[in-house]
Amino acid sequence: MITPFENLSDTHQAILKDAPFWVTMWVGLADGHFTQKEQIKAIQTLEIKAFSESHDVSVLYQEIKNPASRMADLLNELSGDVEADQVFVKEKLLEVKTVLEDIDKSFAHALFRSLKNVGVYVALASGGIFGYDNISRSEKVAYSLDFVKPNIQ
Repeated sequence: MITPFENLSDTHQAILKDAPFWVTMWVGLADGHFTQKEQIKAIQTLEIKAFSESHDVSVLYQEIKNPASRMADLLNELSGDVEADQVFVKEKLLEVKTVLEDIDKSFAHALFRSLKNVGVYVALASGGIFGYDNISRSEKVAYSLDFVKPNIQ
C-alpha cells in the first residue's frame, strides 16, 4: 500500500524530509543558541520516530538517511548570526506549511503533531536547574509552531 508520503512529488518529499531538522533548529535558536545537546537529542528523536510513529508518518522518518549527516549539511546553511538564522529557518518552515496545506489532510495533521513533538524533545534537551524551568519561555513559544500549523479542516 502506498502511503500519503510516497504519493508526494519529489520536491514535496524533500521539503518534508527536512522539516524535522528545521523544527529542531527553530526551537534550538529560540533562546539564542542551538546547543550540541539539542542537536544530539534531535538526531536521537528522529531515529526513534522512524519506528514509533503511525505508519504513514514513520515512512517520512525512515526516508531520512543518516540524520546526523543531514543535520550537519543543513547547519552549514546557517550564517551564524542568530537573528538572520531565525529568519532563514522560519522561511523554510513556511515552505513546510505550504506543503502541509497541499497534501492529504489526515497525513498533514499527523505530521504536524509529530513535528511539534520533535520540538518538545529538543527543548527538553536543554536541561534546566534540578529539573525545573527546563524549557525556556522562548522555546515553548517556538515548539508550538503556531505559524506552521496548516490552515486545513
